[in-house]
Amino acid sequence: MQKQGKTALDRLSLSEIESYLKAKKRQNQAEKANLKRKRQRLQNELKEVEERLSSFGAICQEQKPAPRPKPVSKGKRMPGQPTLAELILGILKRRGPLGISDIKKSVLNRGYRSASKDLSQGIRNKLGGIKGIKRVSPGVYGIAK
Repeated sequence: MQKQGKTALDRLSLSEIESYLKAKKRQNQAEKANLKRKRQRLQNELKEVEERLSSFGAICQEQKPAPRPKPVSKGKRMPGQPTLAELILGILKRRGPLGISDIKKSVLNRGYRSASKDLSQGIRNKLGGIKGIKRVSPGVYGIAK
């Protein structure tokens, strides 16, 4: 069975097809040349960047390394962090009267670290010395009015 419709190539003469192929070949060669130029340019840029980085690395190695921060022991407060008393006062202002265990959970959730074996006892001792806090009932503390 033969096809009824003719394709675009069937309608073209042999010389037209040859000229089309030559034009396509020239176009491909031009694109290939453009890609080669672009590749060469990018390789040159990469070399420049590598040279800059290596010179920067040499400069950085000549300088002394940055001092490392000293590790903070568990019993000491990190700079910029609130004290235990400030944390407790803030928690009671926001949440109202709380028990020792709830205060302890809130303090630990805020990232406070203690080397104390019994943080609850430390909180009880601290609550007695903070102005503005009163004992509402046994084991429950709130803000004094």
